[in-house]
Amino acid sequence: MSSKEWDIHWSKKYISLNFMFNFYRKFIMSNALSYFFEKYFPHKGIFVECGSGSSMTSYSLKKHNRKLIALDISGNALEEAKKIKNIDFFVHADTSKLPFKPNSVNGIWNLGVLEHFTHDKIDETLQESPEKKLLHYHILAARVQFNWNGL
Repeated sequence: MSSKEWDIHWSKKYISLNFMFNFYRKFIMSNALSYFFEKYFPHKGIFVECGSGSSMTSYSLKKHNRKLIALDISGNALEEAKKIKNIDFFVHADTSKLPFKPNSVNGIWNLGVLEHFTHDKIDETLQESPEKKLLHYHILAARVQFNWNGL
């Protein structure tokens, strides 16, 4: 989807109509993410949530000495992300074209982003070119699927 389509998706009307998803992100997914974040990422460094949306899934992350960055293609999504107090910086950019200097980021993560890409785009996004070695730590990515039968 384009930046404009994502802005519509993250409009105030959409957000107010999706109380259940917001509750799920903030109180269920954020705890699961926090567990894996603590397990796989160091307590110090710069970490980027690629395709952050509202960053509600980052609500429970422990800061330690981490700088947390929300990155999204939608300006509306980033306005929502600013409500999450543990996020330090907000970057309006495309997940497949990260605007960071080589070796400047210790980890990236996303939840519910990769399924919006084609298989080729996923391969292109996750491949790290030698001339632009962005990370000097880990990638944590997960595909999240809401189970309607579990409600």
